[in-house]
Amino acid sequence: MQILSANKPRSAKFSAGLLIIFLTGTGTVLAANVSIKTNVVTKEFGQGTYQIKACDSWIRMNLISAGTGELGAPAGLSALSGITITNLDTHACTKTFFNIDILNSLGDKLPIYRTDGAASLCADLPCTQGSTSEQEIGLAINASGVVSLLAQDAFHTLQFDPNTATYSVRFTQPTILANDVGRLIIQSSDTKI
Repeated sequence: MQILSANKPRSAKFSAGLLIIFLTGTGTVLAANVSIKTNVVTKEFGQGTYQIKACDSWIRMNLISAGTGELGAPAGLSALSGITITNLDTHACTKTFFNIDILNSLGDKLPIYRTDGAASLCADLPCTQGSTSEQEIGLAINASGVVSLLAQDAFHTLQFDPNTATYSVRFTQPTILANDVGRLIIQSSDTKI
């Protein structure tokens, strides 16, 4: 009888642990998608997983942060140094264009990378859209399924890792801290946005 009573508390703890793991895992997998406008241009909002309406494909986007105290970030904080895109079906998404924007927690569009060569975040040395910084990333997939950056320059680059099928857009000089990001927005279209 003592063996059964000893197992009951352990069994309850085990069940509670499984319930917590399930609820936590479910919360991280679900993402809210909201479509805006018509079928030509749509915006998808989410927590990392996005449906690309123009080619009926799902992708995952994540932030890349630099080391703490690097690229203009103060000690203990990390600058946003890039974005990764995985699960992009380039054959289903041929002739598709994408714009990626970053918003803060208030919904304001943030500058993404500097174009003036300054080694400071915009909080330390103000940025001007179109003059000293850019607020969006444009990608295109051509008819052959090749992904490229629109308006590619020395300030942001595109890399592909064939082992993980991950595209990385890297910023030479970031403008914001990684923790300034409230959400990502991706717009997809079959015409240049």
